[in-house]
Amino acid sequence: MNHIKRTSLKHYNSHTSIISRDGYDERIEYLRGLIKCKQEAIKIAPRGSLRISKSKSRTQYYHRMDIHDRNGIYLKKSERDRIERLAQKEYDKRVLKAAEEELRVLERLGRQYPLNTAEDQFGLMSENWKELVRPIIETDAQFVARWLSVEYEPSRVEGKKEEFVTERGEIVRSKSEVLIANYLKRCGIPYRYEYPINIKGLGIVHPDFIILNVRLRKEIIWEHCGRMDSDSYARDAVHRINCYQLAGYCLGDNLIITMETNDMPINLNVVKQMVKRYCL
Repeated sequence: MNHIKRTSLKHYNSHTSIISRDGYDERIEYLRGLIKCKQEAIKIAPRGSLRISKSKSRTQYYHRMDIHDRNGIYLKKSERDRIERLAQKEYDKRVLKAAEEELRVLERLGRQYPLNTAEDQFGLMSENWKELVRPIIETDAQFVARWLSVEYEPSRVEGKKEEFVTERGEIVRSKSEVLIANYLKRCGIPYRYEYPINIKGLGIVHPDFIILNVRLRKEIIWEHCGRMDSDSYARDAVHRINCYQLAGYCLGDNLIITMETNDMPINLNVVKQMVKRYCL
């Protein structure tokens, strides 16, 4: 597979790792909201704190009413709600302290934080300049254009009495593949149809679609298993999926699958859900 090439910079090998001004401001707002939430939670929590004592395999809980109460009142198992509320209070206090410390650091940094980072400079240039320079990190448009520019020969669709043609003009193998391809196009999601890759145990295969999640700059294989009511087809599909898994393509991560039978055709709502969850 023509894997995504990374920039040569050691510490910024993905555009998602860059600290942007927007990301900085978003983190500050998140911390402020978190601090307010935990302050309110601590106010309504039970008075005192929890002490946990473990002896061999037995765990006991005690309610300490103040800092001078070293032992506390024994809590029965039936008082699980109070135990959990006291435990949550301790966790909330730790979260609050960490959030306040981080916020103080970020607010100090904010007084010196530049309005525009090194990565922002390309976007600040005029179009005439942009045409002449190579940014340290490709824009999404540049990245997608390079990804789509790869030339390849998809496997041939032969022996078909009827041609299934996508909105991009590709000849595919079924109405379901037309549905998937057209929905991807309408959502602006880059894809390659039947792009050849080498999978151990299978050799050269042509997955139905290889999707590019632009936000994550991540390639995802999408296989549509269209004849799952055929025993031989289903066996081949299971073998193919297992080989994908062993080659590092994990279901729900960089491998997604849709299925259908003659009496249960593909559902457009399922396609929409898959696109929303994995491709955007």
